[in-house]
Amino acid sequence: MRRLDVQIPTPDGHSNGTLHVPAGTGSWPGVLVFPDAGGSRETFRLARPEVTGSAIGITGYCLGGRMSLIAAGGLDHKIAAAASFHGGRLAVGGDPSSPHLAADRITATVYVAGATDDGSFTPEQAELLESALTEAGVNHTLEIYPGRHGFAVPDNPTYDAEADARHWEVLHELYEAQL
Repeated sequence: MRRLDVQIPTPDGHSNGTLHVPAGTGSWPGVLVFPDAGGSRETFRLARPEVTGSAIGITGYCLGGRMSLIAAGGLDHKIAAAASFHGGRLAVGGDPSSPHLAADRITATVYVAGATDDGSFTPEQAELLESALTEAGVNHTLEIYPGRHGFAVPDNPTYDAEADARHWEVLHELYEAQL
């Protein structure tokens, strides 16, 4: 696997990123990963060799989970699968930037995994998000894992190996089915 540091043009400058390219020849689908508040670091540099297909998938953790849903609502058919793990502020009533408000523009299959102990994604938010996705006809799954916010990131103190294993299992299934 090769890793390249890249700068992605944005309307107000650039965003630093990394591009990970599998070894060998061929073409692979793109998968965009939005890390948590700790940013890009070694724990997020895991290759997923089982990802195949021709569409783009996005995955986000913590604030990246929110970004994943925002991207799914803004990039419509370019995104085939969108996942959010312990994402926060995914459905906030009265917030005009809340991702749930773009549910009617999401064409991707969506998977959201919250945590039972997570003040940034409350049961009320989960209910509002579920309702918005259902009303918009979005193919989606919303689950609440037993655990705390940050359950899927190995260098977090709230890391939970069982929840992390579940997260990889469902992410693999989502990408295998949609990409």
